[in-house]
Amino acid sequence: MVPHAQPSLSAASATPTPTATPTQCQLRVLIVHTELSGPPTAIHDQIAREQGVTEVEFWDAHRSTPTLQVLQQYDIVFAFDAGGDWNDPLAMGNVLADYEDGGGVVVVGDAAWYNYYHWYLEGRWMFDGYSPYGLTIQNLYDFNTACIIDKSHPLMAGVNELTAQNRNGVTLASEATAVALWTDGPPAVAYKTNNDRMAVGINAPLGNTGEFSADWGRVIVNAGRWLLNCGPLPTPAPTPTPTPGVCQLRVLIAYSDYALDFEPDALAPPNIARTRHCAGRLFRCLERHPPAVCTKPV
Repeated sequence: MVPHAQPSLSAASATPTPTATPTQCQLRVLIVHTELSGPPTAIHDQIAREQGVTEVEFWDAHRSTPTLQVLQQYDIVFAFDAGGDWNDPLAMGNVLADYEDGGGVVVVGDAAWYNYYHWYLEGRWMFDGYSPYGLTIQNLYDFNTACIIDKSHPLMAGVNELTAQNRNGVTLASEATAVALWTDGPPAVAYKTNNDRMAVGINAPLGNTGEFSADWGRVIVNAGRWLLNCGPLPTPAPTPTPTPGVCQLRVLIAYSDYALDFEPDALAPPNIARTRHCAGRLFRCLERHPPAVCTKPV
């Protein structure tokens, strides 16, 4: 695990200033969720595919609240309310603030700002200036694709698209900065500095309901790469050009043509020699079996 070493920030700083040479981090991620249907595997798998991620684990915060000692075993904590309520929203908010104060990377998602029952976070993280968004009672149910307004920002490195539905109508907290906006107004991704540390807010539901797609896992990992000074996103190896292979092709032409002079053989490539015609005036078929050269291996 990479030691927590977020760069020191002044209260007025918009972005952290690196104080050390970037290194390629080995990142451990904890997903703290309230899913009632089981662990949120889709966002888990997105995160796990990112380069540099060595471990992704779950904590069910509907059943219990993780301690600071548990969180400190991980480089990034992604916490979100996926429909079940927090076991203790006050304790959850306090421990996230403690973890962030100690240098941990905190990313929080929906519906941590939805001001209903115990769905929203409480404690220091929500009410002492850590959260990039304020509470809201508004839901935006329609599908939307976010506009990335700062493609050069480290949070957006390698991010091509962000889509989701059933979002919250949040507004930016004081001194928070958005790097992506939903086209109907609210921020989609934002960050905020507090006590010389920084947190990231994702305004999208990333649970098992499948109301999201695209590159959300990369945004979460980018937060760790950025705030732990891991350097830029590694350049992926070029995709090799497929070597032509040999396929076994079977072709069926089904038609209802009264013209008896129609010949299906004319539609077949010359390197396929055998045909079979089905009996019947209104239905014939063409089936050819010898191998043909393909552009993609099978």
